[in-house]
Amino acid sequence: MSQRALILLVAAATLVPASASAAPSLPAAALLAPASACSGQSSASAPAAAQEAAMACLVDYARRRAGVPGLRRSRLLTRAAAGKAHDLLSCQQFSHTACGRAFTTRIDAAGYRYRLVGENLALGDAASGTPSVIMRAWLGSAEHRANLLRPSYRDQGIAMRPGGMPGYPHAHVWVDEFGAPAAP
Repeated sequence: MSQRALILLVAAATLVPASASAAPSLPAAALLAPASACSGQSSASAPAAAQEAAMACLVDYARRRAGVPGLRRSRLLTRAAAGKAHDLLSCQQFSHTACGRAFTTRIDAAGYRYRLVGENLALGDAASGTPSVIMRAWLGSAEHRANLLRPSYRDQGIAMRPGGMPGYPHAHVWVDEFGAPAAP
């Protein structure tokens, strides 16, 4: 029996003022980190924390190559990302509004005060759930790429949770929350 590979993306969610522009466009291949730059990016069997660290490295590499600042890992956005991943799996809905909640619900509940936020989601099964494959898919999607490279974002929180989704019992659910904090 062959394993099927799958990557699902939903349009990236953003709550961004019109004046917050995205970084200039570069080919996706120019933004992908080599394995030597971000270890563990091709492992679907590594612990979640190692895969999340590899994804953070991939995001920062792409942002540096695009000429935009790297992102701080936010404890609050990481909590929000973990909560969203839980919602996706527990409600069995691959959506920015899983469980009937607005995409900002988990961000607000975590206490992250923002002036703008965005969210990327991905679901990979089998070998398609690795950080490098998910990153390649996000860079290939205009909306997800815009979130990854938006110069005004300063913080991010990443969560990867394995679990079953309808038709995909060994899925890796990815959530990347982006934010620009509100002025104090």
